[in-house]
Amino acid sequence: MQDSLRSHLRSLGTVLGQATKTATNAAMEVSRAVATEVGGARCLQDYALQAQVATGGPQGLWRIYSAQAKKSDAPFQHLARLKHPLVLRLLSPLEETRTQMVFVTEAVVTSLADYLAACEGPPPPLSVSHPGNQSSPSAVRMSELELKHGVLQMADAIHFLHSGASMAHRGICPHAVFIARAGGWKLACFAFATPLDFRDGEASGGFDFSDRHPSMLAAALKPSLAYCAPELVASGAASAGGMLSACDAFSMAALTYELFAHRQLLPVGSDLITYESYIRSLTQRDLDGVPMELWGPLRGMLAPIPSARTPVEAFTASAYFQGDTRLRALRFLGTLMQREPAQKAAFFKDLETMLGSLDGRVLRTLVLPPVLGELHNAALAPTLVPLVMRLVASQSPEEAAEVTLPALRPLARGATGATLGALVAAAPALQAALPRAAAAGLVPGLLARGMAPEAPTATAETAARGAAALAPLALDFAGLKALVVPAARALCLSTTSAPVRVAAFEVLAGAAPRLDAGEAEATLAVAARVTAVDRSAPSVAAAAALGAALARQHGPDLAARCVLPMLCPLLVAPSLSAAQRAALMRAVRELLAVVEGATDKPKMTLEAQYAH
Repeated sequence: MQDSLRSHLRSLGTVLGQATKTATNAAMEVSRAVATEVGGARCLQDYALQAQVATGGPQGLWRIYSAQAKKSDAPFQHLARLKHPLVLRLLSPLEETRTQMVFVTEAVVTSLADYLAACEGPPPPLSVSHPGNQSSPSAVRMSELELKHGVLQMADAIHFLHSGASMAHRGICPHAVFIARAGGWKLACFAFATPLDFRDGEASGGFDFSDRHPSMLAAALKPSLAYCAPELVASGAASAGGMLSACDAFSMAALTYELFAHRQLLPVGSDLITYESYIRSLTQRDLDGVPMELWGPLRGMLAPIPSARTPVEAFTASAYFQGDTRLRALRFLGTLMQREPAQKAAFFKDLETMLGSLDGRVLRTLVLPPVLGELHNAALAPTLVPLVMRLVASQSPEEAAEVTLPALRPLARGATGATLGALVAAAPALQAALPRAAAAGLVPGLLARGMAPEAPTATAETAARGAAALAPLALDFAGLKALVVPAARALCLSTTSAPVRVAAFEVLAGAAPRLDAGEAEATLAVAARVTAVDRSAPSVAAAAALGAALARQHGPDLAARCVLPMLCPLLVAPSLSAAQRAALMRAVRELLAVVEGATDKPKMTLEAQYAH
């Protein structure tokens, strides 16, 4: 039977090993295949290519791969000419190889085209925790708040193009908008962009969509007809000078409709006749699936005549966006760098009351990153630490270790005053939120710093009470022995506050089951030094509880040699009330019974031997 079991386990191990090897080989094969396709591109020499994460560009011809930088400090000197937070950032410029055109951008997780494709069919229930890649917005449908925020970001990017760069995009569609790893929407794909004052034939005459079945290359050379404004179609009315920006308003309205309704406004493919039919009836089109408050603004942006079209900036000023306090809060978070310290402080106090109305993904992707970025601000840190702890509750332990811990670790090393107090108060929550190994590198040291002699009294008491709760089981043993127990002993001797001393004794009593005999004797020696000068009732009771805990762990020998000699003189302490003295007497009698029971057993054995 055992041989059969061993054989089965060996077979199982072989299968698991083969599966692991297969997965590893598959990942390497993807990297090699991509490297072969784009081989020779200098911009990729600093990156290790991984899996494809998204598609984009004209007709979805772009293939977006995740990559790991080989040099973390490699300088990126070449940025796109359009520098704006909502325009996809270029890290390395375009390079052409024999078969590919390659460039490197900031990290993205998906495009709107991929997101919309993932949302086809009945909407899945929106869940804070969902399987798969939780950083990918394609995993579940976006909430209405996420869509609002993203649409406003898209509108801001278009407004920047028009007013700041004097350009018209002319190719806005789901493939032209990406969602970055940090959650922001980024505008890209400027193949059809043109200056607003450009009056060449292409700008005024539009694109030729006469071919109903174009090749992929031909389709990639013009914007997607389903999002194209009438004036950009060759058969449409020419755009008047200065009105090129109106075509972007039309495209944005078509995309906004699709994001909310999950169906195209103009499902025309490349059929110009069908497109013209839809355009003629566009003002009477049903906008079901879109919030009622947006019907008016969207109809204004979809006006067939460019001069009658509502501009993008007027769309963002509608009550649907401006009346949402949660959306205003997210917008404020996106502009923290431009705010005064007093504005930030007032905002963060109000934000804590709003967290319950935000779903988990919004908290993780849109709220937590800017909050973590402000932890370096010493004036705001005491306010932000409790806020961060509430946000950590929306993360998995692994995500908390990867995203939140790197921001908290330097803060914990240098924190003083109110910031240290806030971190110490959060220590039990951190222990529960982080993986055990990650918590071991942060929590014991944080508690020890909180119990240091120079720490404020309130902080020391909070740290001691937190350590007392965690000491029996939760705290890492190495950190408990090397940091927490020595700090608690020192606190017992140095503090003049009775509540702090009692809390420090409670730490040592909680750690008693995990202390060896030498540590136990050293701890009792500290307790004896304390009670020799402080025989107040709280200290005596705490010392008695500590002695009893250590005696239970290490038996009658320690009780007889160390615990009873410490406790017996305390029976005559004048500070004890009758009830307190009676409780101490009971504790001493219980210890004496333990010692007596241990000494009676050999005696009974000896008497039994003589009886024989």
